Amino acid sequence: MTSEDSRIEWALMQSVARGDAAAINRLYDQYGRFVYRQAAQVLPRRSEADDAVQDIFVQLWQTAAAFDPAKSRLITWVALMTRRHLIDRLRAARSRPRLQSIGEFDVAGGDWGPAAQGVAPIDDFETSSLRRRVRSLPPSQRAVLEKVYLEGKSIREASEALGVPKGTVKSALSRGLETLRSGISSESFG
Repeated sequence: MTSEDSRIEWALMQSVARGDAAAINRLYDQYGRFVYRQAAQVLPRRSEADDAVQDIFVQLWQTAAAFDPAKSRLITWVALMTRRHLIDRLRAARSRPRLQSIGEFDVAGGDWGPAAQGVAPIDDFETSSLRRRVRSLPPSQRAVLEKVYLEGKSIREASEALGVPKGTVKSALSRGLETLRSGISSESFG
């Protein structure tokens, strides 16, 4: 890489850092396909890859001033940012609880019916029992369960939405799930 190339890349990223729309478009034109290809190889759905590309370019824009051509080429910088973002995204997806993690119930959409993925149907007694148990939870536990399981928020997002520390969210979630588990097993088998 020539010093002229380094200077051009540095100038581009300085323009991106200032929010120059033409520079941002140029950065996207140069590296958009590359970033999308990486995202599409890692993420299961096209919509997720599209979201990732947008997030990565926002991140590139926000960190553009830190780009140093003496340390790496711009393609290396873009590749590193892409890789880090995709790894973070995969880790976050793995750490989020699955909707079926409250026993065998599908809580999406408030239906509280059996999960659509081959779980044996539950009878009306179990369904009404679960609804009753959720309604009987203390408001803090019920709010946390709704944020995490019904709205799909992470612990951090639920903490921010409810205005409470993450530890409080974790504790309320744990207590609420334990209450539901113990109530389901005692009513179903007791």
